Amino acid sequence: VSESDAVVQIIKPDFKCMVYYSSNAEKFSDTEDTVKVMNVTESGMYLPKEEVARHFNNVKFTFPFSFEINKQAYTGGLPETVKDPKYKKVLGQLAKEVM
Repeated sequence: VSESDAVVQIIKPDFKCMVYYSSNAEKFSDTEDTVKVMNVTESGMYLPKEEVARHFNNVKFTFPFSFEINKQAYTGGLPETVKDPKYKKVLGQLAKEVM
């Protein structure tokens, strides 16, 4: 991690994730190369995303829950092109950030 150009830290908007990162804080130090990304899953659709983002400081991108991506995961279609426009927009922004 110390040799990488960018580190993408994936955050799930739930208490379990908050506790995990808090208890392992020394492994996840914030650097200028760290890009924090919140990934909203089906179980996290109605969780307090804004509060979680405040807890982690500087969450740069939030992937919205996508029924299409969820379906692709269950049917083995993840290698297929992403068609969900909201998800695709955030994915493009993240790609520009880390390249």
